[in-house]
Amino acid sequence: MSMPGTGGPLPWDNASRTLIDPASERFGPYELLAHLASGGMGDVYLAREVLEGGVERAVALKRLRADTTDDPGRQRRFLEEARIVALLAHPQIVPLLAFGSERGERFLAFEFVDGVTLRELLAANPGKGAPPDLAAFVAARVFEALAYAHGARDLRGRPLRIVHRDVSSTNVMIRTDGAVKLLDFGIARSSRHQRETHVGGVVGKRAYASPEQRAGLEVDHRSDIFSAGVLLHELVTGARPADLARVSDRVPGDLRVIVARCLEPDRARRFESAGEALASLESYLHRSAEPATPLRLAALVCDWLPEGARSAAARRAARLGPDATRTLGSTTSAAGEAPSLVSEPTVTARDPSPRAIGRGRGLLALLLLAAVVGASVVVLLARPGHRAAGPPANDPIERPERAKVDGQRSPPAPPQLAARPEPAPAPSAPVQRDEGAQTPGGFGFLSIRTTPWSQVFLGQRRLGATPLGRVRLPAGRHVLTLVHDELRKRIVVTIRSGQETRVVERL
Repeated sequence: MSMPGTGGPLPWDNASRTLIDPASERFGPYELLAHLASGGMGDVYLAREVLEGGVERAVALKRLRADTTDDPGRQRRFLEEARIVALLAHPQIVPLLAFGSERGERFLAFEFVDGVTLRELLAANPGKGAPPDLAAFVAARVFEALAYAHGARDLRGRPLRIVHRDVSSTNVMIRTDGAVKLLDFGIARSSRHQRETHVGGVVGKRAYASPEQRAGLEVDHRSDIFSAGVLLHELVTGARPADLARVSDRVPGDLRVIVARCLEPDRARRFESAGEALASLESYLHRSAEPATPLRLAALVCDWLPEGARSAAARRAARLGPDATRTLGSTTSAAGEAPSLVSEPTVTARDPSPRAIGRGRGLLALLLLAAVVGASVVVLLARPGHRAAGPPANDPIERPERAKVDGQRSPPAPPQLAARPEPAPAPSAPVQRDEGAQTPGGFGFLSIRTTPWSQVFLGQRRLGATPLGRVRLPAGRHVLTLVHDELRKRIVVTIRSGQETRVVERL
């Protein structure tokens, strides 16, 4: 089924679901249309909410079960889930739309994700793993969500120290457009409700739980890293690791190193943060022969699921056209929309007539004038400490933890397209790079570290969070924007063909 605007039927028009009679099942402002799932504390329904002016939207309505209303502990946990998720705003985390009570029964209304869980996807092809690059792509989005959640703060700026504690195939969904969503913070732990988590109490799914979680010990963010490693192993091989001390040979070598580090029984030997694991996965994806994109992931879902589940995604892909696999990046926008789609520019040869040559000279003069003006602006913006305008609104700015990227062999062409070249000003910022001018042509590599960490943008394209290692870029001069919270800085780097340019910057 498809959400409004995706070209398919509305969720409540899908005949494949067992629908509920709306006349007999109203819950406050919601019409309950179908039962989706049951959990430890509540039931989840597909519901229709009618807003002012007759505006409709689909929501996933989570109701606290009637048999838990007399359980103060479950009531508190339901409330804490609302408090935690209300503070999270990230493209890979399902947002909370409403929290309240109706007829003495508490409920949570979430954005309805039109897609399938990883458990449903894997069950459709038992024992069959996804292509390693697509498995890494899904895991990278999960780690991106975890990095954000682990570093989240409350409205007073106090760290929440959230631990999800239930990262599993049932709590990760793939939307019909290939977007990846982490959901269900129902048993998440935060610094705000430590009282609900005591040593000796075991929560979560044992098949994905870390050794310390299984033993009922105190857990931290590294427990989620372990669980996400189990999930990555399952995505690649179609099965969870039978022996945590040995990763399956079906996991490719470079990816096996990442999985093995996630699954270290000693948490001190795992990745230090979800951000570090994310950086390793992004480095692996940059070396993949074929770009891993949301639409490739959506196509995999179409191939693996029955005909009824394939149609919505197929119609969406057909509407986007043959260039849909050329994406600016793999990150969805802050509103959860699919990434922008851009095809490579087409260069058309023209007849070099005198009139055409004259027009060309006039255009060249205008371009030279624009370059001089642009150079002046960029030189001013590149001054240390200057807070320039932020990156494009289409790119979400997350707060990843500091990441470490080990040096890797030269990657092939990355999945992203280079942004349109910007004017080439003379650099004035203290940039460490290869000496000498470089004639454009070919490709080189950029490695950059900043203090503090920052998001790196090339035009409208987000290259990632520092430290970045060996990002492949066209040879020539490029204007980069570095962003950390409210700090903005622009620098100019020169990429030389076949060589690595190393940059160290302080914002």
